[in-house]
Amino acid sequence: RGLTFAWAVFPAALFLAAILKYMRRGDRPSALSAGLWLGLGQYGYNAFKIVPAMLPLAFGLCLFDRRCKGRRGRLWLDETLVAATSLLVFLPLLQYMLQRPQDFWYRAMTRAGSQERPLPGPPAALFAVNLGRMALAFHFRGDEAWINTVAEEPFLDPVTDAFLLAGL
Repeated sequence: RGLTFAWAVFPAALFLAAILKYMRRGDRPSALSAGLWLGLGQYGYNAFKIVPAMLPLAFGLCLFDRRCKGRRGRLWLDETLVAATSLLVFLPLLQYMLQRPQDFWYRAMTRAGSQERPLPGPPAALFAVNLGRMALAFHFRGDEAWINTVAEEPFLDPVTDAFLLAGL
């Protein structure tokens, strides 16, 4: 059996926790942990393929953070450490990706591209619509896919929703 969408959330959450810990403390163990989870996550569901884009974003935010002021020169080395660690973990799958790129990218391209069927509109407009749906899914209108949740029902109950909004 293949990996399901739930397996994208677990390594993504652990990567995010490690990178946020690094952003607060600037310690190398957090950078290594972030690299480990970034590399391991690539073995999971295709939704995780976007997570590596968070790496330059996180380190870019560090450039503007007061807590990173004394260690800005070391940020590039630490970002390279995270990328190198994730690459080492990803190496077996990288070999497969290089040998059979059509198989490696197939599922992602059938979902995000026009390989299986033509896109129903311009990609930028579809992305904007999907972001709007995502924002409404927690509070007002859930997903249409019955396999993941109750169709058209919000993801969160009113109490959990209130805590989420309070946390934001």
